[in-house]
Amino acid sequence: MNVFDGKRIYFGACGMGLGHVSRSVPIAQEVIMRKGEVLFSTYLEGVHYVNNYGLPVVAAPDLSMEVDVTGSIDIKATTLLSGIGSLTTFLDQVRFEIQTMQTFEPDLVFSDTRLSSIYAARLLKIPIVLLLNQFMPRLPRDKDTI
Repeated sequence: MNVFDGKRIYFGACGMGLGHVSRSVPIAQEVIMRKGEVLFSTYLEGVHYVNNYGLPVVAAPDLSMEVDVTGSIDIKATTLLSGIGSLTTFLDQVRFEIQTMQTFEPDLVFSDTRLSSIYAARLLKIPIVLLLNQFMPRLPRDKDTI
C-alpha cells in the first residue's frame, strides 16, 4: 500500500521508558508521509517523547510495573508493592482507550506492548497490529523452575 489515503492509525505505545515509542514514531511518520492520520496514546516518558516529534498524542493514565534484575516485568513484586492499584489503573487505561478510540475512529490500532489498547480495540472490533519485543513476564508459582 503506497498511500494510506486518509486512513486513521491509533498508536497505543507503552510509555515506560522510550523503547516502545521510539520505534513506533518512525512508523507513524511514514503513515503521515503516505497521507494517513495518526494519534498516539501513551503515558509517563512516552508522552514527552512523542510531543517532541510534533505528533498528536493523548496522555493515558500512568501505569508502571516492577522489574527484576534482568529487566523482565516482575508480576509478584508489582502486586506486592502496588496491590490492587495496578489493576484499577489498567482498567482506567482500558476505559480511556475505548473513549479515545471512539472519538478518533481509527481504521487500525497499532499496539506496541500495550495490553489496554488491545482490549479496547477488541471490544470495539477494530483490527489490531501488535509489536512486541522480548517480553517475558514472570508469573509467581509454587516452585520456580527457572
